[in-house]
Amino acid sequence: MTSGDRNESTVLQSHDNTAEIDQSGDDNLSTVNQSGLAAFGGNHAAIEQSGDFNRSIVDQNFGSNTADVLQTGLGTALDPNTVSIAQFGGGNSAYAEQNGGEGNSIIIEQGSDGSPNSALAFQDGSFNTTVIDQQP
Repeated sequence: MTSGDRNESTVLQSHDNTAEIDQSGDDNLSTVNQSGLAAFGGNHAAIEQSGDFNRSIVDQNFGSNTADVLQTGLGTALDPNTVSIAQFGGGNSAYAEQNGGEGNSIIIEQGSDGSPNSALAFQDGSFNTTVIDQQP
């Protein structure tokens, strides 16, 4: 569902992947890229953007990965709030939440070689940066 002005979302998927995107507010952008092998289960992404000038990118590969993004901040054109989640391998999960102000950044990168990873990131306020990198 999209309401507000100048909100955009792009979803590119193959196999049994699902994506849910809910945008309200203004000037929000979301991109979901999901590919994988149907035999390993689909990937799932859920994005909710209810503030202004929020940006999210979710890339998931292989299978059985989940990504959830909640952005309620009020970013600006110069200092948007950004979330980038990249998950490769199977069974990874990531949750990113941004509340409050502007200029926040969360980057989560996870790979697995049979042992899935899990990441949680919460930000409240302005100009926070979180980087989580979990690789085999």
